[in-house]
Amino acid sequence: MDPADLPAAAPAINEVLARFLEHCCRGRQPVTVDRYLRINEHLKLFLETRGQDHVCAEDARWLAFERQFQPYGAFCRLLRADALLAALPEFLGGSWLMPHGVDCRVQASQSSRLVHWLICRGLVDFRRQQQDLVRFRAALDARQAK
Repeated sequence: MDPADLPAAAPAINEVLARFLEHCCRGRQPVTVDRYLRINEHLKLFLETRGQDHVCAEDARWLAFERQFQPYGAFCRLLRADALLAALPEFLGGSWLMPHGVDCRVQASQSSRLVHWLICRGLVDFRRQQQDLVRFRAALDARQAK
């Protein structure tokens, strides 16, 4: 088989978030960029802290193995957009909401844009992750109702 016929490897979450952040920050005011950067760092902290609760058993084993050698940033370095999408509903609830009102609203809107961006770029399988999308929408609706 010709290597050109093989599908490109899906990018790791670090790369996905870097591309998304670049996309969102283009042409924005410095104060907006600063807010987006804070939310991005908060999301990465969330993923490293709670992301493993939302992955399959095989990914959890790989993650545990990677963390034995390089614990810092393992989740975002190793896993792909499907793991990011699976974890996002929890990011919009409870103790992970940012404390400042504006940051909290932007956290919700950025998360929604991120999900849309992931789907539009084919980084997640809409059909295979339909349950994650339903859970995300419910979390977003609950957040916006407050």
